[in-house]
Amino acid sequence: MKTLSLNWFTEGLLDLEYKQYVLLGYLQEVRRHFGRTELYPAFADLIEHYRNLERYRQAQQRLAEQFPKRLLGFSLRPPQVQYQTPDANALEDIDQIVDSAIELMRPAVHEGKDIYEAVDRELSVEPVGLVPLYKQAGYLFVRSGTPRCTHIYRFEATVFDTGGERYGGIHLQELETREHGRLHTYEQIKLELIRQHRELPNPAAYSVETVRALPLNETVLPVAKRRLIRYVMTAG
Repeated sequence: MKTLSLNWFTEGLLDLEYKQYVLLGYLQEVRRHFGRTELYPAFADLIEHYRNLERYRQAQQRLAEQFPKRLLGFSLRPPQVQYQTPDANALEDIDQIVDSAIELMRPAVHEGKDIYEAVDRELSVEPVGLVPLYKQAGYLFVRSGTPRCTHIYRFEATVFDTGGERYGGIHLQELETREHGRLHTYEQIKLELIRQHRELPNPAAYSVETVRALPLNETVLPVAKRRLIRYVMTAG
């Protein structure tokens, strides 16, 4: 998808109308993905740019002090090194661009959050069979909408503590797709996988389902991974 460089608002021509034109083109692309209920990578990219702008505005004074200076020469009375201070007009232009960009991005951020929360509410994550004591490795069975097929993934979760906070991530490996029905229930698929993959004799397994047919890689899996890592981190 069309994206922006991390420092797009300070690079190149510092013209408010030009930067608005560039940003509106980017937001049009983001909303095109939202219109197809495709959250990622568009939503994550949008959030990163939005937070970057907010960080800039919050640290405006500190960044101004650290703005690159150019050596002009030396002064003997009093003895000191002379630098060229940043162009105040340029800094003012950047401030206007940042303020405008935040206002233009905010509705799209809210739209993305609304889509994410709607998918998260619709998404059903349930354990398949007994949940083992070790829940950080196993299988994920994914169905979106009414298709009679189940996408099967192997997952590995990583959970760690730092600074008094717990963090985690999920790695998925796609295994296969199987028909779903009375002869291929989640429990039966889990038993077959245990027989096939003896290195994982007592895996955790979870089903993920949505009522609507949603984009698998762009929406269902990213939201499911966040739900699953929360479950793994909090389940007793």
